[in-house]
Order: sequence, then structure tokens, then C-alpha cells
Amino acid sequence: MGTIRFKETNYKGNHDESILDTFLRQGVEVPHSCRTGVCNGCKMKLLEGEVRPTSAGSTNSENEDYILSCKNTPVTDIKLELPKEGNTYFNAEIVEKEMLASNICRLRMTQDVFFPYEPGQVINLKFPGDSEFRSYSLASLFSKDEFLELHIKRVPKGKFSNIIFDQVKVGEQVKISMAADVVPPLNYEPDQKVLFIANGTGLAPIQATIKSLLNQNHSGDLILFHGSRDPEGLYMHDELVKLQKEFPNFHYHACVSGSDVPKGYRKGRAHIVAFQDFQELKGFKVYLCGLPQMVSAATVLVTKAGAAHENIHTDSYHVTKHVDQARQVDYELVEEKPFFPEPDPEMWEALTKDDLLNAILKDFYTDVLEDARLGGFFTGVTKDRIMQKQYNFLYQAFTGERVYFGARPRNAHHWMQISDELFDYREDLLFYHARKHGLAEHLVERWRELDEVFRDRMVKSKPWPKIMDGVVYPLEGFEEIVLDASGLCDSCQEEIEAGTRVKYHIRHAEMYCPDCFQSGKTKSA
Repeated sequence: MGTIRFKETNYKGNHDESILDTFLRQGVEVPHSCRTGVCNGCKMKLLEGEVRPTSAGSTNSENEDYILSCKNTPVTDIKLELPKEGNTYFNAEIVEKEMLASNICRLRMTQDVFFPYEPGQVINLKFPGDSEFRSYSLASLFSKDEFLELHIKRVPKGKFSNIIFDQVKVGEQVKISMAADVVPPLNYEPDQKVLFIANGTGLAPIQATIKSLLNQNHSGDLILFHGSRDPEGLYMHDELVKLQKEFPNFHYHACVSGSDVPKGYRKGRAHIVAFQDFQELKGFKVYLCGLPQMVSAATVLVTKAGAAHENIHTDSYHVTKHVDQARQVDYELVEEKPFFPEPDPEMWEALTKDDLLNAILKDFYTDVLEDARLGGFFTGVTKDRIMQKQYNFLYQAFTGERVYFGARPRNAHHWMQISDELFDYREDLLFYHARKHGLAEHLVERWRELDEVFRDRMVKSKPWPKIMDGVVYPLEGFEEIVLDASGLCDSCQEEIEAGTRVKYHIRHAEMYCPDCFQSGKTKSA
């Protein structure tokens, strides 16, 4: 990996680390926001050298002189500089500020520099003299509105949103970028059915898209499911009900996942309610916008319902997480303590009735092993073996009986580089199958709560060393351990009695009996 030259200083990155991650790891302040290639805020000018994308589908600016630092890694030594602000930001004036809900604010602005835009595009917003910015989807229509409109939700401990709510006043100046696509937009045929699913302020670009299509006399059904935990979060409810009365091909469903569900509203999360109504989406266009967990879960559901990949438009709002540092555990360096929750008899009764758990796991791992993103983690491992380990883990988790003798989640996944987004993707696929097989929604949520307990033990940007009994082991090779409880050989599948000396592959968490190891019957070298 090459050296990064920036502001007369050289920085060395780790293998396959993005340029932005190299800067942040070494405490270098550079503009950025979403860290996913959406906002273009980490754009830098490449003066010298060569870079390559960090992953398939990574994108750069249309100008080849500029790159996105979050999506590229150096191939050679490179030299970078920040773009000149005058080329990327323009003045805008706040002309209206209105509270749409207790935690949602509408800003309307007029800009000094006129530029066209499309529904679903985003702009970056910053304050004069401050390098920080945030990306927001436009809620206005270029063809009708004389202003730019943003819907902004107050984020707890969020510096930027709290300044907007508490300090920004009508008549003040802000800085904005030109509008840009989040991902390539969908092209809608005039008579095509379109399904829209949003939560929170993910409604902003979706309602603009719906109004734009209606203004173009779109004849196909436009179906919107907007979700919130409470009715107040459905902050455009009255306007959307009015729009539905005006246009017979627009259908609006207000979804509330909390306990207070007014008459006329739907009970449940927007994507779950939508899937209850639409289990066949072949030929539909689908637009999903909101928090990453919803977008990820909904993507799994609509794909399973037959929507073609090229017909699905996704826009996730990535919110910076504020972690309580006093309670945070760094599992890279800390051994995981044994943990199982209190037994859940209702859950286990439901999962064992008609062999439901095995049916869920069979379909789930069939998909996992064929999945381009997940299958590579299980190379050389049979579906039956994975199912047995997971079944035993869940058996102990929900009954309290000691039947699982495998590695704890932190050690079992210590070599896997798993992002939050991939963790969500795998989780959503699992609970798609749980719902498909009829597991009650309140039990699905309880199972998901258990899954979330292990997120910080599994999500990481690089492999961790395995830690057992306070000993930190290298990332590769075999070690010899004495079993304190019986287990199964990963080669012959025969039981190994407690007290036996076995060989354990450090990275892949595979265990072999003495006979299989001595005869070379191992999956890992």
C-alpha cells in the first residue's frame, strides 16, 4: 500500500484501508459525513499517484481528478489536497423554518446560485466558517417550488441538528452544495406500479418523487407505506391523506409500530406491513428510504417478493452513533465472558412446534451458502454442520440447558471482517425466513434482541486474535487444547470426549480429533 501525502505530511495506511479511515485513525481532520460514498463530502483532489476502489460498486466523482476518500485506497504513493470551497459550495438564505413535529423541522432556503435538481437528490449543508457539514435529501420540486426544502430530524447529542433547531433563524446565511444523486435514479414507466417504503424523514425525497410523478400524470398505482414508532412521527399525515383523496392512483398507509395506534392507522413497522399486503412484486419499481436497518430489511423482503435488483432504489440515512464510552467494551483486546439470557420458554415452545426452528435454519443457510456476500465465510463447511451448531446455540440460549460447546461468538467470528451493514443484512435474511415460516412478530423481535447482544463481539474492520483463558493467540495456524466438555470433530463429525487433546484452527475455529489431524483430514492448512 502506498504512502498518502497530504498537507506536507506522509501517512501510511493498513492493508486495504480506505484513505479516509487512514486519516481518521491517525487523527487527521478532513471533511466527511456518511462514509459510504453517498454524500460526496469526502471528495479530494488527486494530484499524484494511483488509487483503486475499496469494494465493488465504489464510485468517484465524474471528474477524474477527484476521488472519494472513503471509497478508495492507494495503489502507489499519492498526493492529495482538498477541493477549493468556492468550487463546491454556494450561499443560501433561510426563508422559512417550521416545526412539523416536536423533533422534525422544515427548512426552506433560496440559493444565490441557481441549479436544477431531481427528486431524491441530496445537498450538503454547512454553516459559514465551519468545515463540518451534513447531507440532506431535497423535499422540494424543482418544477414547482421557488425554494429548496429540507426535512431535518433532531438527533440526540447531534451537534449539527441541535444547532439547526436551537440557533438557526430565518434570514441567516448557510452554505450548500449542488444537488447530487445518492444512487442512480429509477426511470418510471407511465403506467408502472411503484411501491414506496419510508420511515422518519426518509419520507422527504419519497413524497417529492410521488408529487413529481403525479404532476406528470403517472397512471400506475403509487403505494406509500410511511412508518414511525408513534403517530407524531408521521409528520405529513394530513397532507398525504389529502393527496390520496385528490389522486385515486395514490394509496397511503400510515404505520405505527408503538402501542398507541389511532383508528385508520396500520399497526406495525412500515416494511413488515407492506410485505403483508404485497408478497408478489414482479414488475414493480420499489423506492426505500430511511434508517439503514429498515432499508436493509425491506430490501431482503422485496427481493424475495420478486422485485428485480435494477428496479429497487435504496437510500439509507446513516446517523453517527454516540457511544457511552464508560460502558463500551473493546472486544478486540478483551476476552468475552460466557453469556446467555434468561430462558424463554414461550420462544422455545414456538420454535420446536412442528420442527419450526430446523425449517427456518434450513432455508436461511441455503440462502446464506448461495449468497455472494455471506457464502464466502462458510467455505468448506457443510450446511448440516452450520445448522447443528446454530441449533445448539439457540437451544441453550432459550432453554438454559448446557448443550452448546462451541466457541463463543467473539472467538467464533474473530477472523471475519463484518460491517454493521453486513450484520444487518444477515440478520434481516434470518428474520425474513422466521416470518415466512409463521413465527409471531413479538417473538421475531425478541430473537432479534438476542442477536443484537452479540453485535459488538462480531462487527469489526479487521480480524481479531482469538483470546482464551487470558491468552492471546496468533491469527493463523493450529493450537492444541484440552476439551473441558465433549464436542464434535469438524472432519469426521464424531463426538470427542471431554479431556481429549484436540487441534483447533485459530482463524477458522475448526476442531479436529487426533486421528483426523494426524491423517491430514483437515479443511484448513
